[in-house]
Amino acid sequence: MKNVILKKLVTVVATINFIVFSHVSYAGVIANGDFTNGLDNWSDASFTGQVVSNNGIANLSTGTGTGLYSAVLVQGDDGFFNFNSPILIDAQNSWISFDLWQSSKDVDASESGISSLNDALSLSVYDAFDFSFDVLFSDLLVTSQQQNFLLDVSSLIGRSVAFSFELNDENDGFDTMFSLDNVQLTSSVSVPEPSTLLIFLLAMYALTRKQLIKR
Repeated sequence: MKNVILKKLVTVVATINFIVFSHVSYAGVIANGDFTNGLDNWSDASFTGQVVSNNGIANLSTGTGTGLYSAVLVQGDDGFFNFNSPILIDAQNSWISFDLWQSSKDVDASESGISSLNDALSLSVYDAFDFSFDVLFSDLLVTSQQQNFLLDVSSLIGRSVAFSFELNDENDGFDTMFSLDNVQLTSSVSVPEPSTLLIFLLAMYALTRKQLIKR
């Protein structure tokens, strides 16, 4: 009986390890998503604005005057739709996750401020081979507090794409900076952290040992 219980425990542990590490092996399709290496693997396709990396964070800022695509940060393309290194969306990683917040807002004297629209950052996902499959996420409710966004790109499974974070500079009288971090492709199903997994395994071991002692 003891051997049977131990075998079951080993089977459960092996199954959990398979599930956890099979997910981990697919992680990190987007390179340098935490910006620890500056803007490596990213392309800056900004016009009037700029993108700079500081302490593991990418900052997209508008510039003087107004204009669409003021600051643009892309991975999977060079910013000119040549798609030099498109990213394949697979069924294991069909969501994009990132942290985003508005880090500053300063008066821009070159703008009249007559626009009812505010400077806003959106995410465009461009299909490398068929523009009719492009996806735009423009209603990102960004605040001054860092928050995580999890967006569904499962409609692009099997397709090669580029991810483009685009900051439009409206005539609202302000220059705005948005901060971006922890960009990654992932599954919408959360994977247990190692510490959580360890606690679970210890609890299972204690329960199994208790059953063995009773017998």
